[in-house]
Amino acid sequence: MNYLIFLFFMMILPSCGFVKSDDQAKEDRNGRDQFSIQNDRTRDDDGDGVSNFEELEKGRSPYIANIPDLRVRFLQNYTITVGYKSLQDGTEGEFVIETKSHQDHPDYKYRVGDVLVRSISEKNSASIGKFVTHSYGEVKESDLTLVGHPDVDSKVFAQYALDYRKFFNPEDYELKDIKIELENSVKLSSSEYFSEISNLSLNFYYFDHEKETYELLDTKKIERHFQAGINETFTVTLENIPSKLLVDSFFKRGEFVVSEIGDYEIPEMSTTYKTLLSSVKEKTVPVVYNSPLESSVNYVALIDGKDKFIYILEYLYGDKLVVENNNLKKINQFENNLPNFTYLTELKDLDKKGKWFVFTNKLRSHYLSHKFSKKDIISLSYITGDVLSTQKSENLFSFNDKAESLGASVLYLLGKITPNSRLNFQLKPQEIWGDKIKNWSDQIYSVGGGCGKNCMRREFKCNFEFNIFEKIQAGQEFKF
Repeated sequence: MNYLIFLFFMMILPSCGFVKSDDQAKEDRNGRDQFSIQNDRTRDDDGDGVSNFEELEKGRSPYIANIPDLRVRFLQNYTITVGYKSLQDGTEGEFVIETKSHQDHPDYKYRVGDVLVRSISEKNSASIGKFVTHSYGEVKESDLTLVGHPDVDSKVFAQYALDYRKFFNPEDYELKDIKIELENSVKLSSSEYFSEISNLSLNFYYFDHEKETYELLDTKKIERHFQAGINETFTVTLENIPSKLLVDSFFKRGEFVVSEIGDYEIPEMSTTYKTLLSSVKEKTVPVVYNSPLESSVNYVALIDGKDKFIYILEYLYGDKLVVENNNLKKINQFENNLPNFTYLTELKDLDKKGKWFVFTNKLRSHYLSHKFSKKDIISLSYITGDVLSTQKSENLFSFNDKAESLGASVLYLLGKITPNSRLNFQLKPQEIWGDKIKNWSDQIYSVGGGCGKNCMRREFKCNFEFNIFEKIQAGQEFKF
């Protein structure tokens, strides 16, 4: 009997030894981390050039790479100058597309543009948000760094398309000397680790729809020092612009240029941004954080056994992270409170209610079970109802240089329109032709009476109306 009891306890004791609370498990992980760091003082898990031991000594996380947070944005104004030559009569000239905005204008935004991965995440979330909160798609490395200028405003497009679209007919005009002048904004976020950067280079691209790739327009180097916490602006001029940027992107799809940080020097580390980022990417997974207040990208170390979603986000947000029922529920002050919906239009007025959406590259398992690698990406977006409801699947711009009825109604195709579509159109009168009616009237009358001896005049009155038809063909414009 004693022998059997002994075996019974041997069976139970191992099963009890693994029962721990989440807090205890977390303390054990931290304890093992501290032990590992103390015994390997040169190890650098996040690849940022500073050892784990040194980062702990400085009060930094050894699992979140420290990289200068440099925010590059466009200012709202830009100017496009286009030279042309008529192939009919040889005349030359130029026209200018200018989007001057003023700070008292209701649509004015001083700085515009977001990293492309934010817009990709929001569009994908809008397409699946009714059903699930995780979407996936193809994400390129450049999507984390490319900053897109917002889509061309429909009013701007309509105005300039009506005025200048004719110049893009290759049978009538030859375009030359196309250049773009852009205003840019740069700010190095305040940090105890990086006080300045210098010699910034920016790459500017446009999307070639024929090749389906981003094509480099130019690289500009800004030879100056940028101090942390100070917003600086500067203007760059891009020359020798291909006409397809205007024809296929600007006037056809409402798209413009995108920019990307090429490189810069980091004086505190005696290295460059590209060198540092290359080292970091070898050991981390990028985590994009999008909220109504900000967008940021952090690179989190991939530790063996701690490379799942919960561990990765725990390094970033600690107890400010809540995951329930296999869904991301809360990060920081933003918590799921968006009501269920059938159509996106139901959410258009909900600017204070939102939901967390997770976007990744295509995974083989649920994102909570997946073991992430340096080839993966995690994008976290808290999207409010109004933003979700206004996501565009595509922009369709059309132009017809001659619309006429000829006395009867005519149908013109506008494209696919759904209940959530927004339609803008503008008409510019060009000429009027036909017959102009001129009216002339006169009157002949007599008051009657005698006219001498045997002469008598009778009283009468005759009114004459004459219509004269005159051919017309002249320019026309609206007058209000």
